[in-house]
Amino acid sequence: MQFLTFIFYFTVTLFLFVNVSHAKGKNATSILVDQSGKGHFKTVQEAIDSIPSNNNKWTIIHLNPGTYKEKVQIPKEKPYIILRGKSRDTTVIEYGDYGNSMESSTFKLFAENFMARGITFTNTYDLGKDEAKKVTWAPAALIQADKASFFGCGFVGIQDTLADLTGRHYFKNCYIEGSVDFIWGYGQSLYEAKSIGLGKAYITAQGREREQDTNGFVFKNCRVTGSGPAYLGRAYRSHARVVFYQSTFDNIIAPEGWDAWHNKGKEGESTFAEVDCQGPGTNMSKRVKWEKTLSSEELEQLAQNESLTKTIVVDQSGKGQFTTVQQAIDSIPSNNKQWTIILLNAGVYKEKVMIVKEKPYIILKGIGKSSTVIEWGDSGNSMESSTFKLYAPNFMARDITFKNSVIHVNAKSVGLLNAYITAQGRESDKETNGFVFKYCTVTGTGPAYLGRAYKNHSTVVFYRSTFDDIIAPEGWDAWYNAGKEESITYAEVDCYGPGANKSKRVKWEKKLSSEEMKKFIYAKLFLNQDNWIEEQLKHV
Repeated sequence: MQFLTFIFYFTVTLFLFVNVSHAKGKNATSILVDQSGKGHFKTVQEAIDSIPSNNNKWTIIHLNPGTYKEKVQIPKEKPYIILRGKSRDTTVIEYGDYGNSMESSTFKLFAENFMARGITFTNTYDLGKDEAKKVTWAPAALIQADKASFFGCGFVGIQDTLADLTGRHYFKNCYIEGSVDFIWGYGQSLYEAKSIGLGKAYITAQGREREQDTNGFVFKNCRVTGSGPAYLGRAYRSHARVVFYQSTFDNIIAPEGWDAWHNKGKEGESTFAEVDCQGPGTNMSKRVKWEKTLSSEELEQLAQNESLTKTIVVDQSGKGQFTTVQQAIDSIPSNNKQWTIILLNAGVYKEKVMIVKEKPYIILKGIGKSSTVIEWGDSGNSMESSTFKLYAPNFMARDITFKNSVIHVNAKSVGLLNAYITAQGRESDKETNGFVFKYCTVTGTGPAYLGRAYKNHSTVVFYRSTFDDIIAPEGWDAWYNAGKEESITYAEVDCYGPGANKSKRVKWEKKLSSEEMKKFIYAKLFLNQDNWIEEQLKHV
């Protein structure tokens, strides 16, 4: 059931559940940044500056949507920071500077143990110009720290967009745009399931200097698109190492593929390779003769390849293996035991989709929930009218919006007085089910109740979430279970925002002890006792 008087965003962040909440044996601290003054600070740098030096406690800096026009720097003595935006489309940190990379970068990271999610870092110098004033260094981000990860982020610039200088770095579902050497440096980095946009360009300029150095760039399940022509890389140093694995190239790749640059005559020392790639840009007939062919052992070391994972691309324009999602699902054998990633290119897929019980181990991946939509218009019996139906175990979906176009309406337009976010159906105190919303935002037109009790032991917890001023003062509704409120577990813990005023909440809302809270907010205790989440994440 769905009441859409509000828009409800939630992200179950496994890194936070599994690692952050237990980091150094302490809970994470949250800071809210909002340009309109509704948070703790108005700028990102103010929030960073407020964190003590030599901090050993994970601190989450939530950025409300907006364009933050500032340079941001995280110094070496401030580790354990997480920057979280709502999405890379709505949360942007930008500045326009050029020249020396160390000085002109919009974002600079020198502290280890860092994570960013849902943010675009932009250097606006010369962006959108038909003719560049001066093509020169203008990084959007400079990363000179170990153990940094970026999920669903964007990096936009012209030259040297992403200075991936030193340390181990992981980029997942990111978008990187530029023209000249726009991914460069000496980092030991894995770029997975990301999109690269470019003009006439060199995508990489990797700087490995010696055979014993462990650094290099690996691009896994990525897509390269843009205007071209583009070289996959040029050798910034003599032992440059770049691998593209199971990636898709549009018809923009220069036939030679790679450039030795200043290292002509030393081509045998570099490691440039393409493995199991697809698309019109993968024609290898005119590639440089010195491109490497990697052994399975070398590939597994570099790409962290799981031999039991395969990828299917769905693209409505015909650039993938299939044009519909259901076709891709139907192509997977029944009783499949191989993890299969179905990668959906951007688009609105107007179809009903069903994954039957006999087809486990499927991962549906879009390129962003605002860009990849599966929708259908039907109503009536839930079993028949659902846009998406899942019956198979071991399933994961990422960055996709599932939408039923018939009921996607504003409640006021159909005369609803109130909305109810949840209707949870726990029936006895022996059952382990329930809904937990952690680091979420509730916004929309309202008024909305956080939940009503579908069954008499209904369990819903909101933890460290933000409520706009749309929450009904009572907060919760016992529904058919009036008189049985003591058996219901409804709780709000450390929430904030104008809708978090609890002065008029129902008297029977629960106050949970710290021990009771742990079983809800730590994924390991609530739903991940057998580590099934980590097992799935190995394949995406």
